[in-house]
Amino acid sequence: MCRCGDGISEEGTGGINRSLVTQWNELYTEIMKGAKDVIKTRLIKHGKKLMWCQDKQTGRTLLHVAAEAGRVKQIVQFMVDNGLTDAALLGDRDGDTALHLALQCGHLTEARYLIKAAPRTVYQVNHKGISPLYLATKFGRQDLVMYMLQMVGRSLLPACASEIIRHPKNAALAHLAIKARDLVTLKTLMEHLPDLVKATNEKGWRPLSYAANKGYLDEVTYLLTNFPESAEKHDKDGYLPIHKAVGGGHVSIVKAFYKHCPQTLHHIDRKGRNVLHI
Repeated sequence: MCRCGDGISEEGTGGINRSLVTQWNELYTEIMKGAKDVIKTRLIKHGKKLMWCQDKQTGRTLLHVAAEAGRVKQIVQFMVDNGLTDAALLGDRDGDTALHLALQCGHLTEARYLIKAAPRTVYQVNHKGISPLYLATKFGRQDLVMYMLQMVGRSLLPACASEIIRHPKNAALAHLAIKARDLVTLKTLMEHLPDLVKATNEKGWRPLSYAANKGYLDEVTYLLTNFPESAEKHDKDGYLPIHKAVGGGHVSIVKAFYKHCPQTLHHIDRKGRNVLHI
């Protein structure tokens, strides 16, 4: 990390304020030192403006700086107390929020502070289409995935679910958990975001097809038990999940389909073949 020099602008203005530059740099220094008393004093004096200031080169705010350093607690509390939590939604030049950085740096306690203060950051994507929820799933942080979805809350989830899975990487969250053989995270995701069962990955495959092709029996059994209708949904290539199981040569998976959804043995693919033909 580097100090901002003279490249500080207030969010939405694009202009440089020399006084803010000085204040920003001073607070930056205290954050890096971990000087809690000084940080508190400076936040009280200048925090309401500084929270919205971004480095003109990196796009980072003081919250980004604190997140990378693992020292967000004081700043987050100030933001909550002063109604400034929307500042947590600001992205840097890569579109990363402070929560992205906290997760990337392994500061999980700091991540929880940020999630609690601004739950919407959980599904906000950066310029690569990656959300903090995606990162937590990728890193196998089962407890954090649960915490994220709990903080977003059932009242907010229905409204934001379509936004979450609109982005390709978020749409593949279930696939990511399946790839990691993380059944706990898969169950958590599906409980809170059941529409993920219909979401496709870059190949156009739904989660059940992906698990069936990989030969992952536990994941297939869970999906067949809780989302049996997904066994009869064609992927974008015209094939059904059971066809993916046959294509992968997974007899145990075909048996699972026969046990939970026996009718699928007779369903045909785009070439008019059922599993007996294949």
